[in-house]
Amino acid sequence: MNTLQKLCAVFVLILLVIPVSAEEDVEEFDLGDIEIVDEWSPDNFARDERVINLFRGRTTRKGAWVFNVNHRAWESLDEEPIDNYLGLDSGSLKIVLGLRYGLLENLDVGIQRVNGTAENFDTYEFDARYQLLDQESGGVNLAVRGGVSWFAQTDEDDASGWFGQLSLDHTFNEWFTLGASAIYHEDSSSDRKMTTDDEESVGAGAMLEWYLTPRFAIAAEGFWNMSGYGEDEPVIATALKYRTHRHTFSLVISNTQYTLSDGLPAGAWRETDEMVIGFNITREF
Repeated sequence: MNTLQKLCAVFVLILLVIPVSAEEDVEEFDLGDIEIVDEWSPDNFARDERVINLFRGRTTRKGAWVFNVNHRAWESLDEEPIDNYLGLDSGSLKIVLGLRYGLLENLDVGIQRVNGTAENFDTYEFDARYQLLDQESGGVNLAVRGGVSWFAQTDEDDASGWFGQLSLDHTFNEWFTLGASAIYHEDSSSDRKMTTDDEESVGAGAMLEWYLTPRFAIAAEGFWNMSGYGEDEPVIATALKYRTHRHTFSLVISNTQYTLSDGLPAGAWRETDEMVIGFNITREF
């Protein structure tokens, strides 16, 4: 028997021995010991900080980070939609980058930044949100949020203004959420408001979110200026939402580019036939 034949014989012998040894080591296993995990449990999905623009009444999970990206076009959907790619290729995009961290089970902090377009300043928003009630024990999620907007201006000295927000919501059967929110801002913003105008604004509105399937949802918001500086139209936003594990993607149609606490209470000047397209991306880690 030559060397090759000897190697082949050894290889065959190994193949014959391994199954026997493996069978001796296999322990009996009880199917009852297997834990069944619900793939569609809300705990497997990102905990969105907002429905579309409006913050929810619940805080970020303790120890979790939530990264958020929002885009809003300037040109309306019906303004040369093919050439402008529904407004996404027409310039003057509003791009918001945000990051939140859950300090405690009922306390989170965040920072957001949005670029200037028609106005000559970038806006930085710093805030903390405290959850006063949770749905399990109090019937609703209720949170108060407060912070400061810092306006980094190119032609003038920087400015700032403080804001406060109250948000509440209730989720029915894990799929349908109704909520309301009110915002006060000391120095609201609008692309039609001059930087020298430091008038305050107060607004209030409602939000809903309905998951038709565990992954797909529709959402809508309406937010009205109640006092102080305000445009003629309420802020209207609708969205189609898709969620995967720790991600949520939203295709948004709205009548404003403004999504931060300084812009929402000032309302919108666009009517419903001048809606713009945008999107939100949320990543929790």
